[in-house]
Amino acid sequence: MTLNLDMTNQWWRLRSARERSLLVLLAAIGLALIAWYGAASPLRRVAQQSEIHRANAARLLREVETARATMGALVIPSDAALEDVLMLSAAETGFALETHREENAREVAVSGHATDPAAVFGWIEILRKNHGLVVANLTVARGQNGELSVDAILMRQAS
Repeated sequence: MTLNLDMTNQWWRLRSARERSLLVLLAAIGLALIAWYGAASPLRRVAQQSEIHRANAARLLREVETARATMGALVIPSDAALEDVLMLSAAETGFALETHREENAREVAVSGHATDPAAVFGWIEILRKNHGLVVANLTVARGQNGELSVDAILMRQAS
């Protein structure tokens, strides 16, 4: 190993100053080419693929939003279970329903939270209009974080 190193040093010393500077320049150019084709070009290709992926995701998001807008309101079947009616209608309006229990054949106690009063009253309106549930008792309190805490007793309207 030291023999090869000694031979390399001897070979280097035998070169003139001009040859040595040209060899250093050639080595620098070689390193630049290796860096360009070994790192920069693959990174550029990855960036281009990433941009294509982002554009496809944005296009898909626009398609989903368009489809959602054309679907309109969520349709809950009239023969759906009470639990499904409560959960789906709450999700539709943005009301976070936490608990619900049937008090008796006509009353259901519910509790949940929302950040917007419109979500609470929109949910109540959907239940009244579409499912015949009206509010018998409603308690709404605003917490320190601004979130609304809701406790209500809903009654089935007489048919």
